[in-house]
Amino acid sequence: MEGAIDERIKWRFFIAVSYTAACSFDSVSVLGYREALETIAGELERLGGRVYLAPREELWGYARAPRGEGIRRDLIALNEAGDFLFFIGGHQSDGALVELGFAIALRKKVWILRRSSETLPSYITGLGEVGDVRFRVVDTKEDFVALAREILGD
Repeated sequence: MEGAIDERIKWRFFIAVSYTAACSFDSVSVLGYREALETIAGELERLGGRVYLAPREELWGYARAPRGEGIRRDLIALNEAGDFLFFIGGHQSDGALVELGFAIALRKKVWILRRSSETLPSYITGLGEVGDVRFRVVDTKEDFVALAREILGD
């Protein structure tokens, strides 16, 4: 099946997102949420990294796995990934918060991304004191490209 995950492939990056927001185009901002996700994933892959982005793996919601299977796939990819990127872009996502907790517990290198117009809650900003957590502001395609280069150069 197209879009199916080959579980023999090890993931280098796991991007935690708001699934619902990622599966729809938003035209409110200059760089829409899904377009931003496609930009960072594409740039990381262009530079040689393997990226797990659940909505993209499930063809942006058109081939969504049953809930239990989706969670199982997410946990496998999260466990394999070395770097964890958290970007909900001002949207809500309990699932991404749970994945963030797993990433910290598994001692992943965590990158928390936000737009300059977004204020992160203290339960996110306080994470910089408990693990390998880095915060970055990303607003434009150029910001995402520079971030991918920074991450892979690390």
